[in-house]
Amino acid sequence: MLTVISTESFSSIVHFVTAANSGSFTEAAEQLGISKSTIGKSIQRLEHNLGVTLFHRTTRKISLTTEGEAYLASCQSALQTLQMAEMALRSKLTEPSGTVRIDLPAAFGRSVMMPVLMDMTKRYPYLKLTITFNDRIIDPLDVGFDLAIRFGPVKDTTDLIARKLNDQHLIICASPAYISNFGTPETLAEHASF
Repeated sequence: MLTVISTESFSSIVHFVTAANSGSFTEAAEQLGISKSTIGKSIQRLEHNLGVTLFHRTTRKISLTTEGEAYLASCQSALQTLQMAEMALRSKLTEPSGTVRIDLPAAFGRSVMMPVLMDMTKRYPYLKLTITFNDRIIDPLDVGFDLAIRFGPVKDTTDLIARKLNDQHLIICASPAYISNFGTPETLAEHASF
């Protein structure tokens, strides 16, 4: 079971690490914007709570004891872990993050959208995409998608926000073999009969 560290104990650890890195209670106090006596008392409480002496003290300098060196390494590692966790959370607040479920038309999704989406995941590493390919008309809310791309008109709904991305231009094509077998259709009705 984890024990909760008090804010006083946490402050003492920060005071200890700052003093150890600066090699001086006076310099540590200046860096932290507190008095030298506050640093001294804080580190004394820490030593008392730990039951060890962390510093050799003389009137001119301080130096770490063997226990102090080992404790410093552990404290720096813990503080670095906390700092990295804080940075990760802050970057998530400024960068897109989380999982986005996207449904795309098969051919368009694979050929056009996938390169765009893959580039987006490279730029935003905290963003995770779950992508499916489907040519059926779906209700994204019923199926649980955050985003769906479809061709054609959008039915009226108050639950969805629709944006036009582009116009789609269709071209009817035929192979030379098809034309030689069936001829060139002149109307859509003629084309449908083939």
